[in-house]
Amino acid sequence: MPRAAAFSKDEIAAAAVELAAAGGPGNVTMQGVAAAVGAPSGSIYHRFAGRPELLATVWARCLDDFQLFWWDKAGCAQDPGDAAVVTLAWARKRRACAKVLLVNSPREFLSDDTPEAARNVIRELQQRSTERLVELAERFLCRCDTEAVERTVFALATVPMATLRGPLLADAPITRCAEALVRETAACLLSRSRS
Repeated sequence: MPRAAAFSKDEIAAAAVELAAAGGPGNVTMQGVAAAVGAPSGSIYHRFAGRPELLATVWARCLDDFQLFWWDKAGCAQDPGDAAVVTLAWARKRRACAKVLLVNSPREFLSDDTPEAARNVIRELQQRSTERLVELAERFLCRCDTEAVERTVFALATVPMATLRGPLLADAPITRCAEALVRETAACLLSRSRS
């Protein structure tokens, strides 16, 4: 009977997320992740073909975490302000993932060497985000034309993410004032335009 792996792919990916949050994608090396979990570097290579796959997994893991949290709360919101502040709540609870997604660019986690399977996972996650924002455009604006979707993306994604970037870079708290401003902006953009 084969023996159980001492270090799961999930544990390794979680350690890589923490390293990326602390120092960006350049901080994520196979040896660094091995040291973080207390595993021999061979264990990392046994679960990930190389650094490009590991970096893509970090990005996908954080994006998936965000989407699951966000849609669980924003998916049932009847008020645009309530939907908009979900991103701030997620960043408070999952600060490492928030730093990965909102301080870095996906280009920093993907390279020409990223396996196609990992790219496909990220594409599917991005497509899911788009579909959900279209659903919210329909809910809040009663339409899903290009302008309605653009307005929804701005109110529910661009503004909250921009609001978080400064505190995440500075390791500062996310204030209640910032939350109120995000809420007000979403309410203004997605309520006044109903017609």
